[in-house]
Amino acid sequence: MSIWRAEWPWYVATFVIAERTDGLPKSYALSTYLIRAIGAEEAYLQAEALARTLGDSFRDGKGTVVRHECLGLADLDTLQEDEMKHGTHLLWTKWPSTEIPAMRTRNELSLFLPPVPPNAI
Repeated sequence: MSIWRAEWPWYVATFVIAERTDGLPKSYALSTYLIRAIGAEEAYLQAEALARTLGDSFRDGKGTVVRHECLGLADLDTLQEDEMKHGTHLLWTKWPSTEIPAMRTRNELSLFLPPVPPNAI
């Protein structure tokens, strides 16, 4: 029996985030979240609700105000797994260039960067 892609219980929502830092040009990021839903329409509604919560402002390590604003969904797709476990494949992103994406050393990975100061605005 085959299952249609929108019938899986897990979805991956990728949002476009605008980052504004005082004195610097606006930049953009993709931010990806896991959503559990019963069907594609519910996943979409949950993603839309989540998008409204993704704006944030904080001070970086230099005390400069950084603002994040969610501009909307870049993609919403099913994660074709019934349960989450070690090694579960989450996302495949087609690189929009023929250049090899930058790879990072251990200390450049987000997990190992210094924490953001807790003095959020």
